[in-house]
Amino acid sequence: MKEQNHIRVITLLDQTPKHIVNYLNSVLPLLGNNWWNKFVISKLTYMQQNRLKGLEINSLTSLDLAALLRVLDQNWYQISTKMDLSSEARNFVKEMMAVRDRWAHKRAKGLLFDDMYRDIDTLERFATVIKADTKFIEDIRKTKKILIVSNGVDDSNDDDNDDDKRKFKTNYNRKRVEDLCNVLIKGGRGVTLGKYVLKQLDQGYLNRSTYEMLSKWVNPKRAEYFAQPIAAEISEILFGEKIKRISQ
Repeated sequence: MKEQNHIRVITLLDQTPKHIVNYLNSVLPLLGNNWWNKFVISKLTYMQQNRLKGLEINSLTSLDLAALLRVLDQNWYQISTKMDLSSEARNFVKEMMAVRDRWAHKRAKGLLFDDMYRDIDTLERFATVIKADTKFIEDIRKTKKILIVSNGVDDSNDDDNDDDKRKFKTNYNRKRVEDLCNVLIKGGRGVTLGKYVLKQLDQGYLNRSTYEMLSKWVNPKRAEYFAQPIAAEISEILFGEKIKRISQ
């Protein structure tokens, strides 16, 4: 199943360039004349420019994902001004560049579920920014659901010992925790965490695996602008501190 999920993500990443091409083809000509030289060639790295010249490439369709993302990033000020895009949208472009680099080096080995889910979530948000077609975005969302189902942990009976129960502090603000969990669920990042924490509020403690999941979101291995501060607040409310990361 993990290998199949890995293939699903790679397939979506392989389809991404054509959607970026469609977006750039519609936007770059609006920025001015001679847009190919001014907004494409001049924005590429030296190696990318040499590749274009050597292969006599003169259209966006021949650029790879890395080059297309660079064109989008390097022209962000002009594009965002013309298309009225937010600074948050810029974050998704930057994150998408990191996603591309990560999968370019790990296509054969794959990634852990947490990383894979975050990358596919970034792809969905990025696809929305570039106005990718509906089918592509729906395919991304279907893959996210498959990842959750295939990698979800049945957390209902994994803690029989008191030592494994991470008990909440007394008189914590349950309403605030519920609100934060719902933000995670609706926001698309930390969905599984939000669902499991909500599920375990009545028992007065988090099961071991859910606690470990929370610790990873509180202390992510790379920048996380949405779920991390929410997870950190949940941790402080339930346990009176930002818990340390446990497990890998």
